Amino acid sequence: YLRNVAMNTATTLDDTLLPIFRRILPITIYAIGGLVAIDSLGISASPILAGLGIGGLAVALAVQPTLSNFFAGTY
Repeated sequence: YLRNVAMNTATTLDDTLLPIFRRILPITIYAIGGLVAIDSLGISASPILAGLGIGGLAVALAVQPTLSNFFAGTY
């Protein structure tokens, strides 16, 4: 569906971001499924989520200049 919408728009921003979202969406779904499976086994998912949050913050701060250049180039 999103591919058809991206083809019908005049901008190239959605053509650039669509492959990124197509790659991130399955990873996110599998991660949520994994956390649900771990929680159903009786293992607390809260420490895992806290660790992932701290790790995500560290990665976000590390790649901030790269992402800034990437999004500046797509506009």
